[in-house]
Amino acid sequence: MYRKYTANVTNLIRRQTIEAKTLVKRTLKENANRKQQTFDVAIFGGGIMGLFTSFWLKRQCPSLNILVIERDPQYKTASTVLSVGGIRHQFSLRENIALSKFGSEFIANINEYLSVPGNEIVDIQFQENGYLFLASTEQGEQLLRENHRLQCELNACTELMRREQLCKKFPWLNVDDIRLGCLGVRYEGFFDPYLLLMAVKRKAIHMGVKYVNAEVVQFVLKSTGGSISNEICNSVVIKFPNGKESELNFSKGVIAAGPHSGQMSRLLKIGEAVNDCRKTHCPVEPRKRYVFSFDCPTMRSIRTPLVIDPSCVYFRSDGNHFLAGKSPEPVKLLFSNEEPDTNNLEVDYEYFDEQIWPVLASRVKAFEEIKVNGAWSGFYEFNTLDENQIIGMHPYYSNLYWITGFSGHGIQMAIAAGRSVSELILYGKYRSIDVSRLGWQRIIDNAPLFESCIV
Repeated sequence: MYRKYTANVTNLIRRQTIEAKTLVKRTLKENANRKQQTFDVAIFGGGIMGLFTSFWLKRQCPSLNILVIERDPQYKTASTVLSVGGIRHQFSLRENIALSKFGSEFIANINEYLSVPGNEIVDIQFQENGYLFLASTEQGEQLLRENHRLQCELNACTELMRREQLCKKFPWLNVDDIRLGCLGVRYEGFFDPYLLLMAVKRKAIHMGVKYVNAEVVQFVLKSTGGSISNEICNSVVIKFPNGKESELNFSKGVIAAGPHSGQMSRLLKIGEAVNDCRKTHCPVEPRKRYVFSFDCPTMRSIRTPLVIDPSCVYFRSDGNHFLAGKSPEPVKLLFSNEEPDTNNLEVDYEYFDEQIWPVLASRVKAFEEIKVNGAWSGFYEFNTLDENQIIGMHPYYSNLYWITGFSGHGIQMAIAAGRSVSELILYGKYRSIDVSRLGWQRIIDNAPLFESCIV
């Protein structure tokens, strides 16, 4: 289904490994006299972001002593496993296009990266069905065209489709009100996110990453003293399921707590301090999203792309069934209470009846007669500033890095984002994809960087 990409990062990584050894030697020397157990890198959150960060660190520098701390090892409430598992190149920011494109390259060669003895074949059940964005207004059409130009510039395989082309390719789709569509014709589709998560976890542990079931309860902040006193953080207190607590030292730390990253950041006085750059809070919080599964007997043989209606309702085929959902429209969020309660993962089936089904029935006539056979909900790690990720070091803490806030497109960007954070830790700069614009500075400056293609 995928052709092998000619580009290969193997030789680059070998060169990087040599340079990274300098960091390791220095780190081990600094840690030699500490009493508590010490790690070169501690990653706070063992979901898809934290695990891919650990994977790339180990791949580039095998001697690193890395700890991943995860409070939910069964991933019962993890954003990763509760997502619909899509990957697309249809974005409006070049960074996001590049991040997802590398994710596609990785998936195309996944066995070269994630196979381990006994699990040589890694199958995440990728289906190259594509994404189809639809525009029904002049403004929407213009946006699709602008995004398509950038996507083509970055060699993304997307295709604009007029109404008559849509009718011919998707005869089951009502496009009477549609001015333009944009389809990902290669390398876009969906996969099983749980299988990807388990594959990278298995590989990371095989490479020597230590994975523990515990919860971060405190970061130990120490004053540097001197005329200008700052606080540094090289220790964390974690709590195990049996109630026992342990203090661990680390040289570098990574905040990868998904929707709980804002809450974890407050343990570092981010959003709490008043006299330094920590006064700006981390704008990442949980936002609940529903996914509904339904059956449509007359459409069982149809394999659809993931279709994004102008109303923000989406649907796609899922075997002999279909999945559908909707993200609240950004403008409406300012004037309504459309966001569901995040105190639980209960599903509101009336939301489907009132917000989703009418759109489905209008867009696909066969969907007038469907039967909902299940549903679930999960949390977006939602960045309230601009619905874009925060990747990089905080300007106050020179040894702490964030990888969070992906607002629904994390599963497809985790592969490349983890590599980006690993590069910043090992070399102090990005070597593959420059995601500097997605760092903390825009958060502190209150300068949002909006992505127009949000699902």
